[in-house]
Amino acid sequence: MTATAPHPIGPDAERAAGPALTRWEVLAERLQAVADPTRLRLLAALHAMPHQQGCVSELTAATGLAQPSVSRHLQILHRAALLHRSKHGSRTYYQLSVPPSTTSPTT
Repeated sequence: MTATAPHPIGPDAERAAGPALTRWEVLAERLQAVADPTRLRLLAALHAMPHQQGCVSELTAATGLAQPSVSRHLQILHRAALLHRSKHGSRTYYQLSVPPSTTSPTT
């Protein structure tokens, strides 16, 4: 039995994983990324910030979470293509890449 590498999450996931990964499977993986109360808190904190953008230290202060926890959860959200990441000097800023919406994935 050979181990297979996990497939990526994000906009290129269908192409990278081949035809077996449907858009519904990509959606399911994104939903798994937000199926954690800590990550939901971080998304809500980002949504409340100017330009829906913040760095780890700002998100740590806004949520009261420990810095390593914030960094780890932001990485998961970034891999799921829910956040954009940009570097400004020594800080990395995260911004929502998917605007909050009340529409269903079929619309």
